[in-house]
Parts: sequence; C-alpha cells; structure tokens
Amino acid sequence: MQNKRQQFDGLLPVTCGKPALSCIIYHARFNRHLFLIELNGFTTHIMTTVHPTTSIRRASLVDIAYETILEAIIDQQLPPGSRVNMDALATQLQMSNTPIRESLARLTTTGLVQQISNRGFIVAPIPSEAEYHHLFDVRCLLETHALQAATFDDATLDRLDAMARQIASAEYGTTYRRFIGNLKVDESFHLRLVKASGNGFMASAWQSLNFYSHVSRLHTHEEAFNKDEYRQSLGDHNTIVQLLCEGRQADAVECLRNHIRSAETRLIKSARILTRTEGDA
Repeated sequence: MQNKRQQFDGLLPVTCGKPALSCIIYHARFNRHLFLIELNGFTTHIMTTVHPTTSIRRASLVDIAYETILEAIIDQQLPPGSRVNMDALATQLQMSNTPIRESLARLTTTGLVQQISNRGFIVAPIPSEAEYHHLFDVRCLLETHALQAATFDDATLDRLDAMARQIASAEYGTTYRRFIGNLKVDESFHLRLVKASGNGFMASAWQSLNFYSHVSRLHTHEEAFNKDEYRQSLGDHNTIVQLLCEGRQADAVECLRNHIRSAETRLIKSARILTRTEGDA
C-alpha cells in the first residue's frame, strides 16, 4: 500500500472510523480521480470523474459500506442472527444512515442479510445441513444439464482455461480477504459454463441461488478442510477445460458432477461446525 501511495501527487489522507470497521480514503488527480479505499486493510479502487473537492458520490459510499459489512458477516464479526446496528456503522464509517441502509438492502439480495419487521436488518442464520444439501442438489442439476447442452468456441475455451489456471494457483486462507478474490473467479468460471448452454433462463436460475454467498461463510473454518482435497478441487477446473478442448463433453459433465459433490462433502463439515457454534451462542 505504501508504494502505491507514493505513485500519486497530492494525496490527501482522511482517516475515519474505529479499528473494528474502519476506512481510510485517499484521493489524488491521476488522469481521472482515483479513490483508494482501504477497508480494514482490504483495498478497493473506485474511478470517478468528480472534482477532488467534491464529496464522494453516494454510490461510492454504498460500496464502502457494502464491502465492510459483507466482510464482517463472512468473518463472523457480525454473527448469524445478530441485528445490524445502522447507527453504530454510520458512526464508525463517518457517513449517514442512507448509504448504510442502501448497502444492507443490496445484501438482502444475496441471502446474507434479512429485513425483519420491527427489527430492522439482521444477519441471516446459517442454513441447516439439509438446506445446504438441497442447495448443492439444485446447483448440480443446473450446471450438469447446462454443460450437456453447451457449445464452446475457441475464445470461450481460452477464457475458461485462463480462469482455471488462476483458480488452481491460488493461495488459500480462511478470512474474507484471503479467499474472496479466488471465490469470485470460481463463480465466474461456473457461470460461464452455464451461460454456454445458451439458455438465459437457466443462467438466471443459477444466479438466483446465490450459491457463492451462501457457501462463503463455510470457508472460514480451516479444520473442516483437507488441504489435499481442496487442492484437488481447485485442479478440477483445469481437468474440465482439458476435457472440453478434447471434445469429451460427456466426461467433462461427469467431472463437473464429481467436483460439485466433492465440494459438498468437504463444505458440509464447515456447516456442521457453524450451526453447532450458532446453536451454542
């Protein structure tokens, strides 16, 4: 972060918040105006054309609040079932309640936050083990059916290959900042497989599952992961692409099915830990 700060002229640091949920905003003129937003050490870049003396647009504040709250939920700083205190968040992030409320409304679409009458917003409970099995069942059904019907041109295969290599080489960590980047690439890989079917309704159904939002909280318990199994799971993406390149689509479908079921077996261990912890709280 220090080297990047030195690349820009006239950096104006504005510090706000408290250690638990905090942000540091820097702005400088660099072609456009670049805002480096550091949230608990997690850096996001937002490009904007507003004048540096102008207040950051509400959309940017919503993004700050969204990422901060999302990280707190995934890392269990905001436990399942807890009420989200908008006043406290607004104070800590030095912004009004409006962007906090907008970010929470966005988070309700992911299934990680619920809006309850007379209670405001709460962190969604961890789904039960049975519910996770149902989620994996639907995902497996949609993805394997989509891949059976899919067609791939060379450009799509090249893009899938690049993503598969990125996934396979990723380092693993049990905090939001350590795994979220790779999880987003993984999500993009599987969505591209589904979209290759040409069935927009199927792609919409897959996205409406919010699968990666629901399982993101399962990545925070290292004791539930066998490192060899996890590394094998990451490598499955390369195998799927290789099979598709060789024209062995039926084998790719079977590899995809095994990949999803293997992830289910591995992640359900985390679900048991989290639901047990939630029950003890």
